[in-house]
Amino acid sequence: MTPEVNRVYLGSFWPQYKTPLPNRFEENRDLIAQEQRDLLRDLRSIPKNAALRRVNEIVKRARQARVHAHIIGHLRSELPAMFGKNKKAKEMLEDLPGEFRKIQVRYNLPPGDFPNPEAFKRDLEAFKIADFNKLNQKLISSADDALAVDFPRLMQKFPTDTRRSLDIAPEESNGATPALEPTPPPYSAMATSSSSRNPFGAGDNPAALRYLSMFVRESDPKRKMVDGSRAGRVLADSGLDREVLRCVWEIADWDARGELDQVQFEVAMRLCERIKNGENVEAAKPAVLAELGLGNRFF
Repeated sequence: MTPEVNRVYLGSFWPQYKTPLPNRFEENRDLIAQEQRDLLRDLRSIPKNAALRRVNEIVKRARQARVHAHIIGHLRSELPAMFGKNKKAKEMLEDLPGEFRKIQVRYNLPPGDFPNPEAFKRDLEAFKIADFNKLNQKLISSADDALAVDFPRLMQKFPTDTRRSLDIAPEESNGATPALEPTPPPYSAMATSSSSRNPFGAGDNPAALRYLSMFVRESDPKRKMVDGSRAGRVLADSGLDREVLRCVWEIADWDARGELDQVQFEVAMRLCERIKNGENVEAAKPAVLAELGLGNRFF
């Protein structure tokens, strides 16, 4: 059973290499823009809130430990002094939710801090309640002081509002949501144009897929992959030696799947192009990977 996530973000991740659908499905544009800003804000706040989350986790565990101590102390104190301990323990386990309510009222504890009665019952059945220690009121008082005084004082030392300190694009002055600017995905080879802000124009993007049409022609239309046999025939058409092509394949097929995706096919074709122009494999490899923005990702 996995823990519940704090939040799920809504986004639109239309691939840069696919043709966008303008003027369609515009109803959620403002919502997606706001979700993007929230996601970026939360990501940037992670380092600042790390210590605060740790303290919150300690507080949560301290409250649960306090309730656990009260439960064990209550069950132990309800046992008779001499005879009938096992019978009384069985009766309390059968009505564990009722015992929880008694503890909650007696010690003014929030119900959300109590464990699941059925799960707690299964755990208790492995022990003898009579063997538990009695409630140590001194330890309970120390826990109450920590929760009521120490932790709140510690929490006051952390910033409570990080929204203003984060460089997130705000809404425009007229109240409209600014348009989302397209950004290249993690593989810059998937971008179709340069992200440069040069006032004289973006120029040619070296990461644009020059062999995309060939990939579409050779690949499986459903899986978007070129299998080894088809890719081998395409690479062999370059006229390079078999040993050179073996090195090209080992570089392009970095995950050893025996087939190439869009970017891997582009790597292989560019390597062949550079080698045919006189470069050796060792020199062509870092140049091609740098062009496609893959230099620090896999190698």
